[in-house]
Amino acid sequence: MKLITERTQVRDVAARWRAQYPGSRTDDKDAIAEKLDALDVDTATAEDVAAIIGNDSWCGPSTCNECGAVVTVAVMVGEEPYYESATATLCFACVEKALSLMGPNSYSTDPPVRQLIIGQQPDSG
Repeated sequence: MKLITERTQVRDVAARWRAQYPGSRTDDKDAIAEKLDALDVDTATAEDVAAIIGNDSWCGPSTCNECGAVVTVAVMVGEEPYYESATATLCFACVEKALSLMGPNSYSTDPPVRQLIIGQQPDSG
């Protein structure tokens, strides 16, 4: 299980690129890999990655496999993604729906916990 955000995608894009193009790569693939390796993963943006690779498919919004929503925060469950993997990407709303199927005592409905799950700072007070 893995949290997917712009930052998590930026942090592992160089490794994902090298896994996609292993072994003998063309010069352009090598040049892209070197530029991705040089990124400051704590400050680089999805736009920076797209400028290097030439498209925005490597770091961007995810599509929920349950409801089809395009979201910036998701959870990937199942196998590591590959051509025939059993992998699903779920938005927060669908994760909540799945949890509700398990019953009210199976997870926390405490608002600060829910806010942390979706990457927000808990409300003070």
